[in-house]
Amino acid sequence: MAKYEPQTRVPLPPPDARVHKTVCDYCIVGCGYRVFTWPDGEEGGPRASENALGEDFPVGLGGSWISPNQHNFTLIDGVRHHVVVQPDPDATVVNRGGNHSIRGGTLAGKVYNPDGPTSDRLKTPLMRVNDELVPVSWDDAIEVMERVSRHVIDRYGAPAWGMKTYSYNYFENTYAISKLAFRSIHTPAYAPHDKPGPGDDTPGLTDSGIIPFSASYKDWGDAEVIFFSGTDPFETKTVLFTEWIMSGPPKKLIFATPRRTQARSARLAIAVETPRKGGTPVSLAASRTPTTHSCNRSTAEGIGLAAKMAASATAMATAPVRTRVRIA
Repeated sequence: MAKYEPQTRVPLPPPDARVHKTVCDYCIVGCGYRVFTWPDGEEGGPRASENALGEDFPVGLGGSWISPNQHNFTLIDGVRHHVVVQPDPDATVVNRGGNHSIRGGTLAGKVYNPDGPTSDRLKTPLMRVNDELVPVSWDDAIEVMERVSRHVIDRYGAPAWGMKTYSYNYFENTYAISKLAFRSIHTPAYAPHDKPGPGDDTPGLTDSGIIPFSASYKDWGDAEVIFFSGTDPFETKTVLFTEWIMSGPPKKLIFATPRRTQARSARLAIAVETPRKGGTPVSLAASRTPTTHSCNRSTAEGIGLAAKMAASATAMATAPVRTRVRIA
């Protein structure tokens, strides 16, 4: 694998560079990005009329500029091209005005570059032959899959045919393979990358009548108290946190997590202390249980645990900080 070499300069896209609108593929927030591509050997100039950004360089504070992590090289129809992946400054929803996370700001680094760290990306399917992974053609891989699938279905039935798939990048990774599993094979044995089967991320909450993904981004901004269990959206859903949760009225953010996360370290939230070893307080264990274990419990137990979670969160939100929580 090629070694990563930091760039010391970044070329500007010329006025005729191709522009595509896309979306970040890291988390589920859905921040908008724009992609510039143009042939290697060409470059835009510092005047607004000489580059595709329409900016006079150098730009002032907050201007649209391209960092080294937003530039890479790739092949388009076999020809080496520049590629720039930049948060969309024209975005009016989600990442308004081009806000972005550290992850989104480095999307260009994931692009295939035959001369960069991504040069080791797979270019053909691999098949295990004599305990070694061997490159094979797509035709061979599909034929083997078809024959093995037909044997399994004919002998054991459709439920014996299973599929584990990666659920991000919907059309690339999910649409075709889920259509094969559900419409063609008719198997129930299907699961995305982070769950044992199709279904909700938080089955305990759903069983209790709470719809966890019902809030709009504006709801996050308008909320006055938000209770987080086992997660820190400043780390995992950065733009949701900085662009929406931190907007609106003053908020009380309650984190029930054993880790000292970034939001806690920055003193942006109230932290509920949970021990790193041994048992956890019943109320906090109850708040985590519905999202992790309640798929093995009865509906009544799930409702009871959700009620405990709600009561715990309400008590922590309304009680004096000095008696119930500690400032992170």
